[in-house]
Amino acid sequence: LRTLALETTPSAVTSLESLAGDVVRPLSHSLAREIPPWDADIPDTAPRVRWIDVWRDPVPSAAIRPLVLPAALVIIALPAAALVYVPANGVSTVIAGTLVLIGVLSLGRLWLVRRPPRRASLVWLAVLVILMVAAVLTSRAAIIGERGDPSAGAIPSLTLFVVPVFGLIIATVSMMGARMRNITAELESITRQLKWNLARINTQQWEQTGRLSRALHGPVQSMLHARLLKLRRELDADAVSTVGLEDLERDLREALATALSPAQPRPLADVLTDVAVTWEGLAAVSWAVNPAAAADVDRDPLCTQVLADLASEAVSNAVRHGKATRVDVDVDLDGGGEDLVRLRVTDNGSVPESEGVGLGTTLLTRCTYDWSLGRDPTTLTARLPCMKTGARATPARAVDA
Repeated sequence: LRTLALETTPSAVTSLESLAGDVVRPLSHSLAREIPPWDADIPDTAPRVRWIDVWRDPVPSAAIRPLVLPAALVIIALPAAALVYVPANGVSTVIAGTLVLIGVLSLGRLWLVRRPPRRASLVWLAVLVILMVAAVLTSRAAIIGERGDPSAGAIPSLTLFVVPVFGLIIATVSMMGARMRNITAELESITRQLKWNLARINTQQWEQTGRLSRALHGPVQSMLHARLLKLRRELDADAVSTVGLEDLERDLREALATALSPAQPRPLADVLTDVAVTWEGLAAVSWAVNPAAAADVDRDPLCTQVLADLASEAVSNAVRHGKATRVDVDVDLDGGGEDLVRLRVTDNGSVPESEGVGLGTTLLTRCTYDWSLGRDPTTLTARLPCMKTGARATPARAVDA
């Protein structure tokens, strides 16, 4: 900083370009690469459930399906009834048997759900008893529906075989499905907690060992490029400099000192205001922070710091690389989880071609729960772990600069 030639606008442009390109950017990337990432293998598929597992440890609530088994019986019985019965008798027989079967299975399922046996053998015994009772009562109802048809006995006999056999098959498949859903739900919960913890640990590591890298890449680099853009415009227009060359070195020192200060992070609203002021005259930066989210974030220094870094980086990239003239920053509670906050940065610029993994991408990958980049309009969305005090729905407060 002491060697900067800031006497004239052309010399200031040359000096700042050298400082940004030869010192600040490479040094911030070099320091960031020295920060070891925390990582873990996150499972993405649930283990396969075997039928033997279900027989050993059944799920009583899923054993009886009052509509599936009757549907199977109708599919089998209707063709048989059409072949051996008078049409009217065949239809009435199938309807009577189906209604009785649905009723018995519904009562049986209600009993299993309310009073499930504790031992696996007793569960299967209860299922078999329910199916046998349902088979007998369905068969009797079918006999009544036959009304003396010459082919009487065909459907009742079929019912005595189909209900127990298909009932056990359906019970096994249904319990396998229920167990698979339970495993999947548990896996999703564990995966979510693991991703949250990984992002949190990486954020702590980033905060403890990456302070200088963040300071250089964030506020210092943003100030450098904002001043450079303004100076270049003045040179192109042969205008009188209004940037204040005599204050440049002082401002850069203050930006570095503030960013390196170990004091408690400033409120997010103050940081976003400074971001808007930094790019004033180059792009209109507006921000909106949900007051409930602001309260939670301000109580969590780690979340405050990474949000400030990401917002500053996103606005800088939008103006410098995407040529945006309008950038909107929004911070809100995330509806998908009580321990996440959502950052959304939208601008009217373009998405620049990727030049590899930069420091901003590294920060997004390490310190967020997840993130995405959309087009038309260009929108960066990131969800961050936050030690929140509780989700509250309140309107956002907006400030335009």
